[in-house]
Amino acid sequence: MELFLKIALIVLISLVVLFLGFRLLAKKILSNHKFFSVLAKGFYNYYYSIKTLNHLRTNNFGYAPVDEEVAHCDADQRHGIQLYKEVIKNHNGYLIDESSTVVEVGCGKGAGAEFLIKKIQPKKYTGIDFSNKAIHFCTNTYGQIKNADFICADAQNIPLDENSADVVLNVESSHLYKNQAGFFNEVHRILKPNGRFLLTDFRYIKNCPINVLENDLVNSGFTITEKKIITPQIRDACIELSERRKQFVNTTPRFLRKYFRHYAILNGTKKSRMLANGEIVYFIYQLEKNNLI
Repeated sequence: MELFLKIALIVLISLVVLFLGFRLLAKKILSNHKFFSVLAKGFYNYYYSIKTLNHLRTNNFGYAPVDEEVAHCDADQRHGIQLYKEVIKNHNGYLIDESSTVVEVGCGKGAGAEFLIKKIQPKKYTGIDFSNKAIHFCTNTYGQIKNADFICADAQNIPLDENSADVVLNVESSHLYKNQAGFFNEVHRILKPNGRFLLTDFRYIKNCPINVLENDLVNSGFTITEKKIITPQIRDACIELSERRKQFVNTTPRFLRKYFRHYAILNGTKKSRMLANGEIVYFIYQLEKNNLI
């Protein structure tokens, strides 16, 4: 009897340790995108294969308010498309024109690409994403568009020639890259002299202060021509979209809904509070290749 109690106690302690360890690991993975980058490719392949979410073709937090032009877009895409519009223009107008060769790293399911191509009609557009599901979707959906193609590749090993792009666009995906500086170096490599790098994303300030990000950009050979902090506009978009996104979250597998609520920044989640109190900062950088590096 005494031996049985000892064995039962050991088993109980082992189960508690395993349970607590799993909870700690899950919390770390699901709340820290830097750590999550190891699993990101598999996650996004899964995310893009969920049939109830097939109609969602923008995969960013969104920007509010939306202007009159974008207000005519599909309700599930308009805030995400507005973010694209904000990053490709400044006070002088659009930074992409019909003569531009554009590379978008992290194109996702391509709603931003479709908007950009239809509005600007660049000379060439290439969309790159590490999710083969995303590239398969884009090829099937937009493959008929002239001078547009899509490639499955890693952001830190872009399969394009040196000095081949006028503009590189990156919308809300660089926070997932394990090697931030390596990505910036690749962008510098493929840009033509005086080419533009248009970057919008967020950072958890505790993990990656803005000055660290800017140092990496400068050390990779870029001059910052314009910087905008747009955290309030991103937060407003998340508030406006919260109820709509909640409906979609409730169509995902039940055991994943806690993460998807965090991922979608529903009202009341930790991520929404971090946006509100400044622990998360969302930015737009418009940069130019410095050829002296």
